[in-house]
Amino acid sequence: MDHDRRRGDRRLAAGRRQVDESKKSFSSLVILTVLSSLALVFFLAYQSGIGNDVDWRKFFNLKVKTGSSFEMGGVEFGMDPEMVEKKHPNLDLTSLVRGEKIATFKTGGARYTVWFVSINGRDKAYRIRYDQVFKGKTETDIVEDIGRRHGKPGTSDCSAGAAGERRCHFQWWPSGGISLNVLSITRKRAGQPVTGVTMIATDTYLDGKRIRNQDRQ
Repeated sequence: MDHDRRRGDRRLAAGRRQVDESKKSFSSLVILTVLSSLALVFFLAYQSGIGNDVDWRKFFNLKVKTGSSFEMGGVEFGMDPEMVEKKHPNLDLTSLVRGEKIATFKTGGARYTVWFVSINGRDKAYRIRYDQVFKGKTETDIVEDIGRRHGKPGTSDCSAGAAGERRCHFQWWPSGGISLNVLSITRKRAGQPVTGVTMIATDTYLDGKRIRNQDRQ
């Protein structure tokens, strides 16, 4: 009987290891997918000359104002599409499955993407993404500027990519239950750095409601 119990314990432990490894693999897949998307944005933006005459500090149009929610590109979490459209008339809104909506707009040389979830019959922004390319700046410049607002990143990871690329992923946890992920790819062009940046901010409270709504369906 003891032998059977030990064998059962080993099977249970092996099953737990497989679950943990699956979770790690899924997280790695998400980061790799975003990095691949960023690489494509980097290439297209560079070819079209985006970022040539843009003040790179406008990228950091993110702040946590007293008594206000997190803001990026003039969009705050909890805003509905109509509120965002008032600030960005060039908004392009698309309906997704499970009652979600996604909006895109361009401003200041950057491309923004906003995801909305329907809660109690009202669409609320719960995730904001920013994409832009900067010439003459590295990820160090970007991290230092964000760090002046939110301190050192909670996690950071950089690695060398193909053709001399430098790929980095940083994560912050600003106040108010916000998750802020910054991904960058830096390359050398004509002797100067060119950095493609993707920043994704998520309201974890609203995202949690979105996940629970999906579980009920």
